[in-house]
This record gives sequence, structure tokens and C-alpha cells, in this order.
Amino acid sequence: MRYAIINPKAKTLRAIDASSFEVALDVAELAAVGRDHGMITRNLAIVVYEYGLFEPPGQQYYFALGGRLYAGNALLYACDEAGETIDLTACPEPTFFKDAAEVEAAIYMGAVARPTRSFNERIVWQWPNPPPE
Repeated sequence: MRYAIINPKAKTLRAIDASSFEVALDVAELAAVGRDHGMITRNLAIVVYEYGLFEPPGQQYYFALGGRLYAGNALLYACDEAGETIDLTACPEPTFFKDAAEVEAAIYMGAVARPTRSFNERIVWQWPNPPPE
């Protein structure tokens, strides 16, 4: 199966062929950590380290896809209408940031949404603050 790996530290996007999803996670260095799964588009999914955005900004590397900010390595994969994983044939080019100041500039310009966490419509956390209790 064909996947793609984003490495924001190296500022690379590369396609890989892996025999399973677990192998692809291992190649992306995401196998041994807690993960979040999300959708970039209707048929393009992403997997990232679940606490990447909570890491201190000076110790993290960032990229954006679809106007959203992500931290650390990511695995991209395609899925069909039934939700089954299929070969990834194309994906958008990520925007890489050299540091948190560049991320802040992109947020200020409206190119990237500031990541937040809300509870009952009240923001309880926003990037780059430390994680909520």
C-alpha cells in the first residue's frame, strides 16, 4: 500500500510503499506513541502524535495542511467511500515552518487556524500554551 510521510524537521514529504498500516506507522516513527487520526479531505487522512501541539514550541517542528497546524511527523493515507484504506496517489504539499514565530505570522495572516480546545463553547486551551489540566 502506498502512503506518504511528512517530516517537518527535515521539511520533507515522501511517498513510501508499506506492507501494512502498522509498518507505515513504524516508518513514520509513530508506532510507539499515542496517535490522533483526522481527515484532511474526504479521501485523505492523517495520523500524528496526539500531544505534538502541547510540546514546548522551541522543541517542536510544524507544518500546515488545509489551513490546519500540525506538529511532528505525520502519516498520510487515502481511503475510499467505504472508509477502506487504498493507495495514496496524490496529496497536497505541506507548508513547513522554521519556528513558532513563523507559525504565529501564518496565523496572523489567516493562512492557518490557531489550534484550540473548547468545552461548552468556551476555549480551554489554545496553541502555544501548555496543555490544559
